[in-house]
Amino acid sequence: MQAITETPNELTTGLDSVSPLEMIRLFRQTDGQIFSGYRHHSGLNDNDSIQTLTNMIESIRDLIHQSCRSDGKKTVDIVVAGAGTSGRLAFFLANSARRWSTPHLTNNVNYHYLIAGGDRALTVGIEGAEDDLVRAVTDIDAILARPNSTVVYIGVTCGLSAPYVAGQIDRLLSCDSSSQRHIISLMGFNPIELARVNPIEKWDKSFADVARALEQSARTAPTKRFIINPVVGPEPLTGSTRMKSGSATKILLELILSISMSSNPDIDVYATIINRLNEYEQVCRATYRHEDTIAPLVAAAGHSLLSGGHVYYLGQDSLGVVGFVDASETVPTFGAGAFDVRGFILDSADGKSGWMAMQNADGDHSHISEEYCISQAHFQDKIIPTLTSRDTVILIAPPVAVGGIDLIALAPIVTAIIKRDQTYDNIPSIHLIMFPATNPPFTQLVLGNKTTNINIQLPFKEIDGVPSYIEMSLKWILNAVTTGGFVLAGKVFGNRMIDLGLTNNKLYYRSCGIVAKLFGVDDNTARQCLLRSVYSLDKDTPVPADIDTAPVYKHIEHAERNNITHIIPVALLLASGHFQSPSAARELLRQTPSIRKILNDAMAKSS
Repeated sequence: MQAITETPNELTTGLDSVSPLEMIRLFRQTDGQIFSGYRHHSGLNDNDSIQTLTNMIESIRDLIHQSCRSDGKKTVDIVVAGAGTSGRLAFFLANSARRWSTPHLTNNVNYHYLIAGGDRALTVGIEGAEDDLVRAVTDIDAILARPNSTVVYIGVTCGLSAPYVAGQIDRLLSCDSSSQRHIISLMGFNPIELARVNPIEKWDKSFADVARALEQSARTAPTKRFIINPVVGPEPLTGSTRMKSGSATKILLELILSISMSSNPDIDVYATIINRLNEYEQVCRATYRHEDTIAPLVAAAGHSLLSGGHVYYLGQDSLGVVGFVDASETVPTFGAGAFDVRGFILDSADGKSGWMAMQNADGDHSHISEEYCISQAHFQDKIIPTLTSRDTVILIAPPVAVGGIDLIALAPIVTAIIKRDQTYDNIPSIHLIMFPATNPPFTQLVLGNKTTNINIQLPFKEIDGVPSYIEMSLKWILNAVTTGGFVLAGKVFGNRMIDLGLTNNKLYYRSCGIVAKLFGVDDNTARQCLLRSVYSLDKDTPVPADIDTAPVYKHIEHAERNNITHIIPVALLLASGHFQSPSAARELLRQTPSIRKILNDAMAKSS
């Protein structure tokens, strides 16, 4: 049976044939399933899910309480780990946890994030990182080696499939089998029986094996082992777990971390979870009530991406990081160019810029390449001089109640854009998102119809001083912008990604499934078409035995090493029967921006 996170959502079957406004309405319906649940499955608001969360949070609070009574002799290391989107959210929420940490916890509780591929993977996908079991074990062993520490581990893998998380849970279970000292948990959005059963390469176990082992361990250690897997339904864009599953991940981690660190000794954990879930749902509804102002953002992004322009986000502190994360996910999701969508971090109120404002573990990465240059200064010095009317710039205003600053933080950006073109003839499309509107929109006064303002009014904004609800609302908006933009740019067929990156084992098998489903070929034919695309083999040339029988990671390495692009679209065109040569199909794709249009033409010829 297919995993729910990999199943097409029946609500968005025609996603590629609707207007930007209609897309927003479809996203509103699918995001509503986060709270309403999906079919008969246990969901986020069901009692069993809330009770599991309650039990886990109470266990963490007990550990923290014991640590605080030890006068610093015992510490608690809270670790959130994942690959891809899950790893980026692990980074994001570890920083939120530090902001929630009260003075009495400073010497007793430490917060860590682990992302497959390390900090470089925060910006770009690292080939094979999710499947690297050696790195997975090395990363968690570094935490286990800390003296006098008890670990709270939260492994996040939306589809219950990431080898990186499986390797760490397996390691923790083997190290903790007798003492049962550490809290070990798994977070995802499929039932356990739908965890991935494919054997993990270079290992003798599958993810399902590890999940069942954790489930078995939970029977004997119910206060130390937890599986948190409410079903939130299929993604609006099939398999794109950065959207609904990513939102549910953020909600769950914020519930766990903020309530666990509450200084209120009498807090009713169960009731607090219910109240917070109600607040998140109200924020979701309030966000999508602005559909009429969000839709033009989607249209602008689509125009930019289809015409060879760019989409740029600029925001401060955590809101800037939300934009950064959304931008970083477009390359593996849509096969986007590295510079199609970029996120930049505005200088913080205390003078931090770029990676310093990000507060990641490994510090400044801007020396690696242009893709890692994310500072306000870089945007002003290098990007603004290149802006044209084909580009879209989305400015995210800092919330006054949190940062104590106003639209002044954005003034240098707007001023610099104006100075470069006094005629306004080549000014990009500029949009200002505010939570809420704070001052008269000065940018409209200066730039006229080149700027639109989106004033998002929310019923709730913060959790204990952290703008968690604003971040959540912004995530929903920006996910809609990039997903809708790439739909309009022809990177989506129906509600399926058709140009995703081939960077790990999971995406290889997902790609085979896309080819088989869209052109109705059998699994072996789909796999053969994919291999022909990867190795540029014409259809009249047999696939060599050494390629046909090679493990998946060899194909991924070859594609990465040789910079093979448009792997799935080429495989789809080969499966259509109207193309014999991968090179001819790839040349057509280079000439025609809309992959969807090419596939529609191929399907019309096949019918």
